[in-house]
Amino acid sequence: QGGIRSRAARPDAWGPIASLGAARCVFATSLIRGTRMETIDIESAYLQEEWPAAAPPHYLRLPPDVLEHLPSELRPPRGMWEPVWPMQKCLYGHELSGRYFVDGLIKVLRGDGWVSSIGDPALMFHPATGCVAAVYVDDIVATGDAAGLKRLWNLMRSRYDGDMQEEETFRFLGMSVTRDADEEERRLQISMGDYTYMLIEAFREATGIDPPRAETPASVDLRRDRATLSAAAPAA
Repeated sequence: QGGIRSRAARPDAWGPIASLGAARCVFATSLIRGTRMETIDIESAYLQEEWPAAAPPHYLRLPPDVLEHLPSELRPPRGMWEPVWPMQKCLYGHELSGRYFVDGLIKVLRGDGWVSSIGDPALMFHPATGCVAAVYVDDIVATGDAAGLKRLWNLMRSRYDGDMQEEETFRFLGMSVTRDADEEERRLQISMGDYTYMLIEAFREATGIDPPRAETPASVDLRRDRATLSAAAPAA
């Protein structure tokens, strides 16, 4: 006449990631203090994080072409119906992988003395070195003196594989950040042009049309300035 279906509670997939405001806080700190900025991009980040032992177990069903190339000791017995394997790494595509990776990364940082800010857990400060960092999943941007940054990157390299970028120009959260070569000026140029172009191209690919134009205060001011200049120009 019916049945009872049991479903386990789904863990929260949210993980702390830095906001644009947190990144700009790092940029501003670098300018105010006159310290260098560096970024690190952790390669294949999720795959470098173990699936937590305390997390609900998950299993994988491998495609037939993968099964054919498995070593003999890993192949399932003949006749086994839809064999599965326990997931041991945080795989891309799983909704919890991002959260577990970020939790693990922040745990590594806190283990070395980093402290999260009150308003943004992914905006972090190291009291001993004075370094400030923003963590956005597998991307980190940090500012501080050479010794403090070296300590941070040595920590990251001891746990993860990744590429480090030094200033003068780097990318973070879709922003292209260029520091002025004149140390006295202490200026940054921040452009999101490449990111905007990527969004436009994605929209075109998905819809087959150009995205609609939107008015901004800048475009309205520019149009008004052009009209003023035209009215003031002497007649030919």
